[in-house]
Amino acid sequence: MSLDEKPREREAERRGGASEEKDSSSLSPRTPSIEHTSSQTQEIDTNDSPDLEKVIQTNENSSDVKSQQPVGTSPGINPADFPDGGIEAWLVVFGGFCALFCTFGLINCIGVFQEYYTKGPLSEYSQSTVSWITSLQTCTMGLCGIVFGRVFDSYGPRWLLIIGTITYVFGLMMTSLATQYYQFLLAQGLVAAIGSSAVFNACMNSVVTWFFKRRSTAFGVMVSGSSLGGVILPILMINIIGRIAPGIAADRIGRYNVMILITGLSAVITLGLWVPGKSNTTIIIYAILFGFSSGGFIGVAPTLIAQISDIRQIGVRTGTSFAVQSVGALTGSPIAGAIISSQGGDYLGLQLFCGSTMVASLLTFLVVRRVLAGSNPLTKI
Repeated sequence: MSLDEKPREREAERRGGASEEKDSSSLSPRTPSIEHTSSQTQEIDTNDSPDLEKVIQTNENSSDVKSQQPVGTSPGINPADFPDGGIEAWLVVFGGFCALFCTFGLINCIGVFQEYYTKGPLSEYSQSTVSWITSLQTCTMGLCGIVFGRVFDSYGPRWLLIIGTITYVFGLMMTSLATQYYQFLLAQGLVAAIGSSAVFNACMNSVVTWFFKRRSTAFGVMVSGSSLGGVILPILMINIIGRIAPGIAADRIGRYNVMILITGLSAVITLGLWVPGKSNTTIIIYAILFGFSSGGFIGVAPTLIAQISDIRQIGVRTGTSFAVQSVGALTGSPIAGAIISSQGGDYLGLQLFCGSTMVASLLTFLVVRRVLAGSNPLTKI
């Protein structure tokens, strides 16, 4: 064989080998791609060629499963990660109940403080001026939530509870020793309120991390402690049933749905019962119904935020919500006093103002619900 014939022979052998390799590959089954998921790989028989339709169908099914999640919830929330019961979870609820009994329960007694201050150590000040003490206290509790919420997300509830409890007790002790207006304002309106806010936010956010399906029920039980804390005002025994029952209902028919119902009821009875009501009987009935309907707001509102939030950001988001609410808490009582004073002691202007505010709140919740779940009123959300 000549030298120039050897390269041609090698080239022919190479082509022949490639041809045989191609033929053998067409007869033998192809190995599934490593990009297949485990569920897709199970659909492919290693003894036969892969069925393209089966693979496509499997892809569609797996994507459908991944996309299924409760309506109006934040992506990435796995209900299986929450105990939703057990002795430890309910002990957290009980601890929150006790904490709200002595923190937020104090807010339910602001009328008692108001009366004591105006008839006692601060009798030389007007009702509107004295109301700034309790208004500042309520505002500070909510406003500090944005800070304590961030602390909770970063470090958990332990130090919030320890430092908050010490601060709260110190503030109450200083309040008991106060004699001047500025002393009450600092001790009760700021120091005690800051400590109370730390404890309140730690408890509220802790319950979120233990419950998912029964979250509203757990919140309802916990926040009923605040009504029990204000039991010295007899009518508040109702701001208890009104906080547990809406929570139970919210877990069954939807949290946003229940919030819309109780907000709508509050607006209706304010405009339809309080405004035209003139007798003592009518006012008592209104107080009972309003105590029941408005009481659910405290227990259900945080669960609305938790339902559409990443659990890792629940502290910041809940805190931000309470910070926004604190503006109303700060200005509500002074505005009410100013409206009544401008009308010579008549309550009609205040009644219309309260009713209109509740209607605006109702419309806001309706818009949020439509964005999350559409227009179907039967959707649980």
